[in-house]
Amino acid sequence: MVKRSYKICDLIEDKELDKKDYPEVIPDDYLWRDCVDYFLSLASQGGFIWKKSRMYRVTTSIFAVAMGISSFETQDDLVLYLSGKKLRKFTQEELDRMNLGTVRESIARDYYIDLKNRKDKLGRKYSVQEVGLAVPKNNVYLGGSSDGVVYIDDEESDGLIEIKCPEIMYKGLIKHEKEVLRRKRLVEKSKKQPARFRRVLKFQKFDKYYHDHIKIEHYCQMIGCMAIMKKNWTDYIVYCLNQSQVCINKVYFNQKYWKGFMRPKLKEFIKFKLIPLLEGKLPIIPQV
Repeated sequence: MVKRSYKICDLIEDKELDKKDYPEVIPDDYLWRDCVDYFLSLASQGGFIWKKSRMYRVTTSIFAVAMGISSFETQDDLVLYLSGKKLRKFTQEELDRMNLGTVRESIARDYYIDLKNRKDKLGRKYSVQEVGLAVPKNNVYLGGSSDGVVYIDDEESDGLIEIKCPEIMYKGLIKHEKEVLRRKRLVEKSKKQPARFRRVLKFQKFDKYYHDHIKIEHYCQMIGCMAIMKKNWTDYIVYCLNQSQVCINKVYFNQKYWKGFMRPKLKEFIKFKLIPLLEGKLPIIPQV
């Protein structure tokens, strides 16, 4: 049961947003929804309030870094950025790439919706609702912003979407697609073979939780969002406009991977690295 909260979130040390300056009708950006297991901000992604809500919080896009398994950044650098001890700087090229990705994300989302509506054999209607930051009630130092919640026939489903818009398609996905096609051809060929041979081919199918073809940063991001928002699957959409290529892979929530590997590492990072450097500062905590 989702209920709407009309209480103002606690914006820490923000003189520009003093409570006496709030209008009688509170804008949606200042509101949170109580979604039973988590709070959901109504602030749009990329906006000022959304950015404030991410302060001092480990969000899903940096889960792999916080866990110490990313090659892009170290835990020590990350904790300095999160605590405000060090300013994160981006080159103009990086900023341009991020802006381009934001523009193409909406194109990829529309492509996905159109594809699902055309291909669904049951004639169901698909739509995607963009959402803000989700914060789990059991650990307010965590958060995640999914690229959208999937709706089927106007009912919220158990799924999310995650969109990536690289300039060049990821090699791991290309290799995986080729392997999938190779196995499909073998299955088609095996239909003319004895049943015993077909059973061998069935054994060669990919495991439900297989993810070696997905960048570990992206996989942890999706597992994290599903864990926070209590979802069972994510459609991983990689939309490469430059090469006219699109890959869509369904990623299932792996509870064993989350509880046995990800969650303990994130808790360790927060307890021993982040909290000591915050020196008493807290992330924004919804009041409902």
